Amino acid sequence: LELGCGSGFYAQKLHTLGAKVTGVDFSDAMLRELRKKGIEGIQSDVLSLRLGRQFSIVLAAGLLEFIDDTGAFFEIARNHCSVGGHLILLVPRPGLAGLCYRVWHSLHGVSVNVRAPEDFLGSTTGWCLEQTIHAGPLALALCWKREV
Repeated sequence: LELGCGSGFYAQKLHTLGAKVTGVDFSDAMLRELRKKGIEGIQSDVLSLRLGRQFSIVLAAGLLEFIDDTGAFFEIARNHCSVGGHLILLVPRPGLAGLCYRVWHSLHGVSVNVRAPEDFLGSTTGWCLEQTIHAGPLALALCWKREV
């Protein structure tokens, strides 16, 4: 399950590797592009999502910085991730890189949140942070395991 999939950059890579991917995005135009790639797309605001099914992996790449209520996000992700499954987040790196990211978006009229991994800990009941990877100069990849 990819939350905030857009036109399917990551979903397509996973699909090419043989994964069955379901993408969720708010934009119907983005989902049309996703579906052209043969990937299931569901239109929904992530914080309102209620699919009634679970996935072994939930991915959110470039989404969390646009969400103010991280507690609600982690709860939605938990509801859609099977016990023992994983949540993988790609988020802007805090520090100078995050500041540059925030300024660039601000110049384009968009507000973003740049958070350190420890900033999520109060929001992550039922999750265990397994790994933090520096994914290039601007991003962190965080891998959480669903415990309960």
